[in-house]
Amino acid sequence: MGLKRVLGYVILGLVTSTLAAQEQPVVINLDSIIRITYQRNLEIQAARFEKDAADLQFNLFEKRLSQFTPFVVEAGYQNRERRFERSPNRHIRQGGIAVGSRKEFFDGTEVELFVGSQMEVDISGSDSNPYIDFEISKPLFGSAERLERIIERNFEENEKLSASLDFIDTIRELIFDNQFLYIDIQHDLREIYFTELLINDLQQIVTRMGEGGSANDIFYLENQIEDYRSEILEEQNELESTIFRLLDELGLQPGEAEEIFREPIDFSRTLNGRYFDVSSEDLLNRSIAADVEIRILEIAERNAALKAELARAGKLDIVGKLFSRYDAESIGRGSQREAEFLFGAAIEISRIDPKLLMLTERQAGAEVMQFATLQERRKRRVSSRIESNLAQLNNRREIIEELQTVLYDKKKLFEIEVEEYFQGRETVENLLRSRNSILSTEYQISRNYTSYMTRVALLDEVSGLYYEEIRKFDDELGEF
Repeated sequence: MGLKRVLGYVILGLVTSTLAAQEQPVVINLDSIIRITYQRNLEIQAARFEKDAADLQFNLFEKRLSQFTPFVVEAGYQNRERRFERSPNRHIRQGGIAVGSRKEFFDGTEVELFVGSQMEVDISGSDSNPYIDFEISKPLFGSAERLERIIERNFEENEKLSASLDFIDTIRELIFDNQFLYIDIQHDLREIYFTELLINDLQQIVTRMGEGGSANDIFYLENQIEDYRSEILEEQNELESTIFRLLDELGLQPGEAEEIFREPIDFSRTLNGRYFDVSSEDLLNRSIAADVEIRILEIAERNAALKAELARAGKLDIVGKLFSRYDAESIGRGSQREAEFLFGAAIEISRIDPKLLMLTERQAGAEVMQFATLQERRKRRVSSRIESNLAQLNNRREIIEELQTVLYDKKKLFEIEVEEYFQGRETVENLLRSRNSILSTEYQISRNYTSYMTRVALLDEVSGLYYEEIRKFDDELGEF
């Protein structure tokens, strides 16, 4: 059974339904795996929803600390009694109502504007006093309220950043795992292909033997051919399992994807590709600049540094206030009060608990060091992986080039041995041994090529290539 026929049946089964036939099938390769995994993998979708929930929680928290209240109603009522020695007691009823708006800002600043009226009723009549009130209160220096809000905000933002890091880690891990599965599938397809080439060569020899050939040699080669076919069937069963696992990780059904064919061993694309003749220093600088995890840690470090700075400067809490009031002419009774305008300023000074500031500064300092250390650890890990993988790429490239030379020589030798066999100067056992040696070298090339492509995928992951590809169809990652 041919490889193409087996894979067409086992792997994907494209013509499974009329709908599947009408839809454009998904092409699966190393590059498309980035997009498909990001868009369709359920684990990534769950991590995205968790990140979105954390973002909304943080936005809700910020809104609560800097909210605008468009409509506020304040009303009150009281009874008073004035007592006089030589006249009857005087009962006074007072009340008032005011309508306005209030705006709070994150740094503790508050702005209020109210329009209202106060009323007073006694035995002599009633009096109504309309007015307009405006007040602004702003922390001038080391605001304790602002420091407290920064602390609360840092806690909430760290929760948001933690969810973002989990999201990024999930993307990195799953895309690489799926690319590794694809590389493994290509390795199996190559080995099946090389084995089929061997079977084809042996069948040509058997055909050439014809009726006049040695019956024992023909029987020997036919048995070997059957053994190799059995090996191919076993490999195809394992391949089937790996392919269905990849489709599951990608979030695809068999009928949604094109058949996965063996890619040619194209060393020009990879051995001389984007990581060929590139210095580790240049790649490291590019990788660090594009690394989302480092960017997130930098944001966390800046927040902690701001908290430490406020704690150092916040020995006194000084709040300035500006207020004004316009009282319109009073309405009622015989004599009316003239309209008045009041403008004033005030300042409130309080000393913040020194121990609280000291503990806050120490905590913020520890957080700064924590995030700086995590950044350094990430940079060292990126540097180490770049150095080791680039070295492995160069090593594998040299090995593959040497093996290709060896393979060329072995194929030439095999052609000579085939002719010598038909001239009676070579045995069938030596002929088969020579052909198996070719297969062994082809397997070595395939294994080294698989290792090479794995290193390329690792460098794609560590250099931030995933995020560059994802940003082409999703701007959400651009916020980091």
